[in-house]
Amino acid sequence: MSSVLSRLKTLGDRDLSATVSSNSLALTELANFGIIGTIGTLAVDPVQGLVAVGTDKGRVYILGQANVEFSFNISSYQPIKEIRFVGSNLIVVDNARNMLVFDMLAKELLYQHTIPGNYAVIEADPSLDWLFIGMESGQVLVYDLDRGNMAPLRIDNLQKAKFPKLRLSPVVSLELHPCEVSMLLVGYRDCAVTFSIVSNSPVKYFVYELPAGAPGGELDIKNTRAKKRSPQLSQALWHPNGHHILTVHCDGSLVFWDSYEAVLLHARTILDTFVNLPQSADNSLDGSQVRESFKKVTWNCLENPDETSLLILGGDVKRGSVSSVSVLDFDVTPHYSTTSYERAGQFYSTPKRQRTIPVSESLTAMSFINIPRSNPFYRGNHDPRAFLVLFETGEVELFSFPSGLPLSSSNLPSPLCWVESLLISISSAIFTRESFLGLMSSSIKNEQLFSGGLPAIHRGSNGYKSKNVMCAVGANGSVKIYDSTQFDTEYSSVLNVDVRGLTGKYNAEVEAASLSGMNGEMAVSTKNGEVILFKFGSNKLGAKRNPASKIPFITSIQDKIPSYVRSGFLPVSTVDIQKGSVSVIKNSDVGFVGIGYKNGTLAVVDRRGPAVIFLKDIGIASDTPSSTSRGLFKSSKKVPTNEFATAIEFAIMSVDDDSFSSLLMLVGTDRGNVHTYRIMPVSNGKFQVAFYSKMNAVGTSIESLMSINIDSGLSAAATIADMTNLAQGVLTIGYTVVMSKIEVAIVRPPKGKVAHRKLPASLASSGLAFGGQKKSTALVCVLDTAEVAVMRIPSLRISKELKIDHNIEPVYLRDSLVLSSGDIFLRTHRTSGVLLNIWGRGVPLDNTLPKCELFNPNREMPLRPTYSTVEWLKGSQVTSTEDLNRLIGGPNRVMSKRQMEEKRARERQQNLITRTTGNTGGNRTDSPWAAGNNNGGGIFSGWQETLNNIEQAGSDCFNSFDDTIKSTQTNVLKSAFKAKFF
Repeated sequence: MSSVLSRLKTLGDRDLSATVSSNSLALTELANFGIIGTIGTLAVDPVQGLVAVGTDKGRVYILGQANVEFSFNISSYQPIKEIRFVGSNLIVVDNARNMLVFDMLAKELLYQHTIPGNYAVIEADPSLDWLFIGMESGQVLVYDLDRGNMAPLRIDNLQKAKFPKLRLSPVVSLELHPCEVSMLLVGYRDCAVTFSIVSNSPVKYFVYELPAGAPGGELDIKNTRAKKRSPQLSQALWHPNGHHILTVHCDGSLVFWDSYEAVLLHARTILDTFVNLPQSADNSLDGSQVRESFKKVTWNCLENPDETSLLILGGDVKRGSVSSVSVLDFDVTPHYSTTSYERAGQFYSTPKRQRTIPVSESLTAMSFINIPRSNPFYRGNHDPRAFLVLFETGEVELFSFPSGLPLSSSNLPSPLCWVESLLISISSAIFTRESFLGLMSSSIKNEQLFSGGLPAIHRGSNGYKSKNVMCAVGANGSVKIYDSTQFDTEYSSVLNVDVRGLTGKYNAEVEAASLSGMNGEMAVSTKNGEVILFKFGSNKLGAKRNPASKIPFITSIQDKIPSYVRSGFLPVSTVDIQKGSVSVIKNSDVGFVGIGYKNGTLAVVDRRGPAVIFLKDIGIASDTPSSTSRGLFKSSKKVPTNEFATAIEFAIMSVDDDSFSSLLMLVGTDRGNVHTYRIMPVSNGKFQVAFYSKMNAVGTSIESLMSINIDSGLSAAATIADMTNLAQGVLTIGYTVVMSKIEVAIVRPPKGKVAHRKLPASLASSGLAFGGQKKSTALVCVLDTAEVAVMRIPSLRISKELKIDHNIEPVYLRDSLVLSSGDIFLRTHRTSGVLLNIWGRGVPLDNTLPKCELFNPNREMPLRPTYSTVEWLKGSQVTSTEDLNRLIGGPNRVMSKRQMEEKRARERQQNLITRTTGNTGGNRTDSPWAAGNNNGGGIFSGWQETLNNIEQAGSDCFNSFDDTIKSTQTNVLKSAFKAKFF
């Protein structure tokens, strides 16, 4: 014992932060997470594989494959109202009528223009150089995207010209004909109009009038019997083949028209048909019901443009707080030339399939956008494989089309995962690099909806063999796992774990999660007090599942693993102690889970069973030293103290004057006490938890506990490797860092208090940082004053206070994390965060990392659809792009930049064709997209091959890692404890 005391005295005088100086500390920005602001609009480019997002903070994001992310702020910082992809340009319009043309190839602003007057809608085509602007005055203006100015063509208010006595209407809808570039469909409040740019005149007017007694979309027919009426129009759409038109009205009517003769084919609502005909009042519904207004309707088509369906948001009877979209699947449209008006109307009255897709039980859906497979035309509604729903809160949810099944957020770019659901809590865990690659390989196998862009090659590994991984809990019942540092560019995707439906209780909302990176385990707590245990592995289809568990408080849920899930974090069992809500949960790296409840109960679960091996009130359990779990389920006559656990740490170190180390569970409470428990083996391979000591460390509730090895200066948290050292008799002497909101203490249980000090401000987050150029150790405290205090160990003297130079909403600062590498994750807003490092050079992110490439000129856009044979035989006029340019821009307009580039591309292609087969040199280019070999793949071929190799290696590594853990955990624990106790 004297040798232990001598060693403790020697090590106790050691300054673990001796190499930490104020000159070595500076905050460097490493990465950004999420999206700043609330999303208001979205746009998709299926050719380039990109998605653009506009927020209410005036910020625009362009996202593609992993680590393809580019963002910029508009100068006005006004909310973004419209975004469109047009060729290599991105068109952005804000609420202040500012219009920006952004070049994605050069990543720079080309033009900025202020729209002359209040605008209502815009329309653009991916293959045209013109932007059509519908004004609130009813006019339609045209902007030249190639020249950066307004075109001479101006279309006056078409409704006013036809119906001068009607009140002035703005343009409420604007669409180009899907097959004829010179034909516009303009929607006003009282009519829709087809307009020919060639003749510069309206072609047909579409006016929806209901006779007296016709219900239209009204739910109470009694209110419709007085006189005829014309429900206001909210949207007008072309059929994908251009033969028919759909007008959408504010009363809930969907009206189908013949586009050539303006003949009404059929009028219906989502559920009712022939609503334009007078009906008996007996058919009236309850007048108390309310029909939701239409928010968006798209006319989708499959590979065959005649095979169509309607995707509708709104327009149905409200059903509480549930938001849903409706699908009317019409199948193949009858041939136009051989179909009468009556038969066409019958076709729209009897869809082949009709269904409602609920998208949220609590959020209000605002809009949605289709995600096409490859074709950008038909207004982005050609052969969609999914659709993304946007809610009023700015959150998004992804659904497959046409099935309507929810899709994992791992199909989306990482920043969008942050806005998929409001984040409730964030934690971190340490993985080995190999196991993390294997973990993420299960996510990468999901279909990536956006594969565009070329990621910038980051600076690579941070030099550590381990990785800090973040674990974020969402309000929708999902847990997202991803690399916090984003150093491995090929693995910045997100692994999504869906917890919904796994518990036995209704509406069990997820509250917190604790992740064990070394074991591939996770524990998730819900608001009703249940804890769900997960284990990473493969779903062995057809394998025999464990029968219903008869272990007290534990229920097996392996039968709830979906059959389509091949690998990932799979549910194992639920722990339901029925002691109320959970106050803290900790999944250790050595197979034990500590659970604290707000009523004072403390539970320990051995995952090797699983089994609950300790269950007592924390006040009663600490009354008598050496009390064990032998009387686990026996009631006690002692009165609980109402003290409850707020922090748990599993550590390996000695206590008191012991000459050996022990596996300890340290529990911090709301009264500032630290309870120490020993975990020891008993017969039959089981373990028991024994109370050892209790001491008061701080005067207020404990926020976190951190153990530190005072010999190495590294963490003393329990790991499998440390268990091996324990079996070999390695003595670990450690400190415990105790954090509260206003003070910090370093203690050595049961009685030793090494240091104590008040914090300069209230604590938001804290952690131990190991690293730097001189391998320093420091205590890092994030304060609610947006400052970072770096303290020395063990003296707790402040080496330096660093000011956080970021705009942070204080309410989210408490969700910050201090990682062991010296990285600090700051949650700056509701849907965004930033990663800093204290060992840096104080350099902003823009000056440290290269930029990604957005636009790939080698991805060719398909030809724009044109008229079918029927139109050719009918003599329909077909306008070429060149003709349209002269019609809008004037007869003297020279070729646009796009036309000149297309001409040069055709010339280059012709030169390649005429070359002899022996000459394979090809043209040289400086484009990063063309770099690489000559097998047609370029840089992407090498990239994909590397990614596949890493994925396979990571997956193989994790499989072997998983098998090793299973056989090692119990053996190490048994040998470790037998060496000391038996």
